This record gives sequence, C-alpha cells and structure tokens, in this order.
Amino acid sequence: KEQLQLITDSIPGCIAFTDASQRYRFVNQTYEQWFQCRKEDILGFTVEEVIGTEAYQKAKPYIEQALAGERVTYEGELPYNSGKRYVSAVLLPQWDQEQQTVLGYYALITDITARKEAELAVQRTNQKLEALLNYAPVVITIFDRDGHYLDINSTGAEIIGLSREEVMGRKFSELL
Repeated sequence: KEQLQLITDSIPGCIAFTDASQRYRFVNQTYEQWFQCRKEDILGFTVEEVIGTEAYQKAKPYIEQALAGERVTYEGELPYNSGKRYVSAVLLPQWDQEQQTVLGYYALITDITARKEAELAVQRTNQKLEALLNYAPVVITIFDRDGHYLDINSTGAEIIGLSREEVMGRKFSELL
C-alpha cells in the first residue's frame, strides 16, 4: 500500500478510487493539491462534496456510466471550487467478478488547461487572419510549389469570377 501511494503521489495527475456510493476511498497527492486540502478531508467524502456541486453536475453523467460498468473517457471544462480547469479524464469501473457488480471506479484526471487555452488562442488567431484575408481590398493568394491555389481571399475570387471553392486546387495558369 505504501509503495502504491508513493508511485501515485509522483504522478502529476489526479488518481482516485471512488466506491459505488461515490465516496473517495483512495486519492493521490495531486488530489490534495488540486483541492487544497488533506487526504483526511477527502477520503470518505462524496465526489460532490469534494469537487463542488457545479463541477459534479457536469461530471455526473460520466460517473454514472462508470458505475454502470463502462470505461469512460472524456474532456471538459469543470468549474471546481478551487478554480476552473479543463480536464481529460478516464474512469475505469472496478468489478466484483463473483457478484457481477461494480464496486466503484478508478479515476485518472489530467489538467489540460494550458493545452486548451493554447488551442483557443490559435482558433482566435485563425479567425482574425481569416477575417483579414477575406475583407482585405486587395487580392491575396497562397500557392503550392506547383502553382495550385491553396487559398484565395474573397476579393481575389470575385475578380476571377469564381467562388473560393472553385478556385482551390486549380493551377494559376488555368485561370489566366
């Protein structure tokens, strides 16, 4: 048990075992750090009590799937009491093979907030570039090495007399 605790405490994600009544029976050190409390303040308490009602309501359908015996993988934004986090979670049911019942589930939860924020920043940048490309009063084109259109803005397509979709992939020399 001590070796298992030592190993799981060194992992930068939350690892837990929650029983069928949704009470924590095992958590690693990352759980303590995320929720800013000691193991003693987590073990024996329900998931809702530890992560907060709002986050629990978002996680509840996945927890119910795990307690129904399904392996569950999901990503989402959870508004924990300690702050909003984007998480990637895997919930694995623990079966009692003799009675064919689910005893609880193991959870591995990773903070993917930095990745999600970077993805959103890239998405916003792409939207800005798309707007600049499409509303510039000049022709803007992108070609591959062989002279095929990879992109053209609305102004350029309008001058050529075709839609952007009709221009894509065609050679510049075809449209002259």
